Amino acid sequence: TCFDQVREGQALHGEGMWGPFANEDEWELVKWLNKNMGQNQADQFLKLNITCTSIEIESHACPSFRNKTEFVNAIDKLPSGVEWQCEGISLTRDILDDDGTAMEEEVKLWFHDPVACVRELIANPLFQDSMQYAPEQLYTGERGTDRVVNE
Repeated sequence: TCFDQVREGQALHGEGMWGPFANEDEWELVKWLNKNMGQNQADQFLKLNITCTSIEIESHACPSFRNKTEFVNAIDKLPSGVEWQCEGISLTRDILDDDGTAMEEEVKLWFHDPVACVRELIANPLFQDSMQYAPEQLYTGERGTDRVVNE
């Protein structure tokens, strides 16, 4: 599966489960920087004296990346999931042009292949214990005779 391939790639490059980041703390820092700061602000943060670049001091933040380029390159190494696809579509509008003809508009439709999405979800080890592959009948009540009907 794609998750097995990611794990094999991490092992091949000597990375732990948090690869390409050093550990869970660095992963949390990257998530926060990426969500809350632009690349230039992240670069400025990484240049602060509180972050170390050559000397590891226990009370300092010591990420394995020293600037925005290394930061973005580390993020780019993360698995991306199912690829986006794009198709051009011609739409006939309900607006008429000067000749009385319905106007057309070209739009882009971005989408994921739904089969590939389902395949990735089924292969995801996080959902392994939650997957049901066959219908089941569920009963409640003291005697187990009240049938539950839902999705």
